[in-house]
Amino acid sequence: MKTIRIKNLRGLKDTGDIELKPITMLVGANSSGKSTFLRTFPLFKQGIGVNKQGPILWYGNDVDFGSYEEALMKDANMMQFSFKWDNLQYDKRYYGMPNVFENGLNIDCSFDLASSGYNSYVRNIYLKVNQSKVKLHFSVQNQIEIFVDGVRIDSLFSYAYKQYYGAILPIINIRPNLGRMEENDDESYSLFYYDTYLHKVLPSVEILSELMSDTEYDAEIQDPFCSSDDVLNQILDICNISLSDEQRVSVLRSQSWLAFRYGMVAYYLDDVLSAIDKALQSEFNSCVYIKPFRAYAERYYRIQNLAVRNLDSDGHNMAMIFDNMSRQRNGLKDFNEWTEHHFKFLVKVHRSRGHVSLLIKENDAADYCNITDKGFGYSQVLPIILSLWQVLKSMEKGSSNQGSKSKIIAFEQPELHLHPKLQAMIMDVIITISNSAREYDFDLKFIIETHSSVMINRLGLRIAGDNSLRDKAVVLVFNERSQENPSISTYDNAGYLQNWPLGFFEPDL
Repeated sequence: MKTIRIKNLRGLKDTGDIELKPITMLVGANSSGKSTFLRTFPLFKQGIGVNKQGPILWYGNDVDFGSYEEALMKDANMMQFSFKWDNLQYDKRYYGMPNVFENGLNIDCSFDLASSGYNSYVRNIYLKVNQSKVKLHFSVQNQIEIFVDGVRIDSLFSYAYKQYYGAILPIINIRPNLGRMEENDDESYSLFYYDTYLHKVLPSVEILSELMSDTEYDAEIQDPFCSSDDVLNQILDICNISLSDEQRVSVLRSQSWLAFRYGMVAYYLDDVLSAIDKALQSEFNSCVYIKPFRAYAERYYRIQNLAVRNLDSDGHNMAMIFDNMSRQRNGLKDFNEWTEHHFKFLVKVHRSRGHVSLLIKENDAADYCNITDKGFGYSQVLPIILSLWQVLKSMEKGSSNQGSKSKIIAFEQPELHLHPKLQAMIMDVIITISNSAREYDFDLKFIIETHSSVMINRLGLRIAGDNSLRDKAVVLVFNERSQENPSISTYDNAGYLQNWPLGFFEPDL
């Protein structure tokens, strides 16, 4: 995902296109919209794979937006989410066809959400795929209108269904209705087979039909989403024929050519939408979200015989993860070597009578003591540190076995209850892991909402020492009273923020 844009979600009227950097810091006054922006990622994640009646599950284990009506900005009619990709990979082999988009697709996708009773649904989808613009309009009754470059073409097609299941975008099965293009053709539908569409529809184009009458062709149009001129050039190359300038103009202006041209775009729409939805699910499902208020430390945790891998957003299952790590070969040992180096403390698991205790030992301490006796800060920072460790391990695993190589880490106020020195340590480790992601060829993005001037300044200090970090970090400044929300601040080579509001961290005098 290259950019994300949000309109009319809670207090966010229009964020504009936001490019997520490897480290994206969110700052702003209370109720300025920064939490809404960050929570959009776990909001989408909690509905993935869930059998639901709309694209988004507004209330779940991670975040609670209430309902669509409660989440919709006051006086707004619809909500909109927009995303952009460069070279989105698109594999059509699922349908028994080769991949005709070897270099991927450049895609802009926006969709409007509207209300239908107690549920929300996708009202419009706007696509820009390479050089083609497509709009799909959905009614409450599941009727679909399709427009390509402003021309309505749904009369050329039928569709099988529109539902959500575990997806974000509607699932559509579009079928070319060849009977409406060729009145004498008894075969009404072409189910998925590209060659049938190409061979049956293309010869109906005036002038081309005469030149192609004795032509054998098996090659495919490599990019039906390019300009009309370029599509025609591809066909002429496939068929090894040429046209005069007058003939080209005549073909491009004919109704049969337009039907073919727009039909080629619509023919791929269900697969393109599926590719977009899979990309969205992959992006959001990779999100690791840690809430601002984590679970309180307990003196004893009851043992559960669960193979816990993923940390809850509030850190509630943290003790069970540490317990599992302690029973793995070098699991807790490796973690402690890492935490001792970066944070100057160790973690130990003690089992007794069906319960687990978490023990902490700082470098200058003589012995371990229960986490509840170490103050509130450790219970709040351990979920952050554990999630960072798991990210590091997942990158190593993804590098070795070609697993998923992208992840979004969303931290909400990681600095809570932490001494400024420990806040700086957290920022240092985030930078170190972000640098490691480049070595592993891993697409890792940190999105961090914070009120900590220490973390902001620490990032600037590290950039001053290593200018290669400059283009990898950005600070989004949220201000609900500004027409531009958020504004974007970047660091210069000396580590100072540009376009930074004067006195941002200072109280009004």
